Amino acid sequence: MSAVISSVAHYLGLSILAFIGSTEEEDKRLGFVAPVLFFILALQTGLSSLEPEERLVRLSRNMCLLLTAILHFIHGMTDPVLMSLSASHVSSFRRHFPVLLVSLALFVLPVVLSYALWHHYVLNTWLFAVTAFCVELCLKVSANNLSLTGMDDVQCLPTFSQSVRFLCVMLVIQFHVCEVFWTQHDSN
Repeated sequence: MSAVISSVAHYLGLSILAFIGSTEEEDKRLGFVAPVLFFILALQTGLSSLEPEERLVRLSRNMCLLLTAILHFIHGMTDPVLMSLSASHVSSFRRHFPVLLVSLALFVLPVVLSYALWHHYVLNTWLFAVTAFCVELCLKVSANNLSLTGMDDVQCLPTFSQSVRFLCVMLVIQFHVCEVFWTQHDSN
């Protein structure tokens, strides 16, 4: 499974890089990062030792987390291109369209994923984590796209993005602690 994920992620990353016109060598690592993350998630959740029905449920949850991580990685690929376009003040539609299309997809996909998950699963730590990381991605994409509006005061955007990331992680930790507390409290 990791080999399939590696191939798909590698070619996905290369095609997005070609589409947005980036030549960054560091951004070609998606084919390495995605299967390693999948493998770590599989080990952490005990995927191989589960019964087939539970394994399928756990695999779908891991794939949702992996998809969210891949979307964050793609955002990292598009962010430098978007920032260089905003700094160069080039108004060419041909240069802006691919990056803005990928940014739109990076905004829409997390919203659709969160909507679908909230309608099919009950609230738990896994769902809250996926939702928090999807909200974080949407806010980061929105903040980065503000740089194209011609605002000169966009220096605070990286700080804003890091603050949102910190808040999302803190909320996930707090939710998990509360869930563990209530689970232990109910068992007593």
